[in-house]
Amino acid sequence: PHQRAGPSTGAGGVDRGTAGQPGGGVGQGVEVGVGGVGVERHGVALGIGLLISTVSTTQAQAMQASLFVMLPSILLSGFMFPRESMPTILQWLTNVVPLTYFLQILRGIILKGNGLEQLWGQTIPLAIFGFAIFYSKGKIFFKLFVQSFS
Repeated sequence: PHQRAGPSTGAGGVDRGTAGQPGGGVGQGVEVGVGGVGVERHGVALGIGLLISTVSTTQAQAMQASLFVMLPSILLSGFMFPRESMPTILQWLTNVVPLTYFLQILRGIILKGNGLEQLWGQTIPLAIFGFAIFYSKGKIFFKLFVQSFS
């Protein structure tokens, strides 16, 4: 690749260029798009982790609960197996897995060069998952907090 110093230089000094130049095209803006949605995805993951830690009483119970969440997420999200090849009932079940939406966003940004304006259909459900998880975690935590002082 071409070497050039400046604002378009990525990690390792490799020129990412701009559209129509060496290194440009589809990958342009990947860091901004993935970074913005990555914050949303990490918020959902953090919420799931906090929810698990709130309802777990021991570290072993938390580890088992996290595996109970992670394994189906990986298997049903389309990461390992295409969703289209799954039975219809599992295809419907994949719609309640937040990782499904993040992978669709990631593939759209990295492989197709889509911006967030094309990916709102996947971004909104991911935000709803994040809100619902943090809300339920807060409700459970507050309930346990009040019970501990009763």
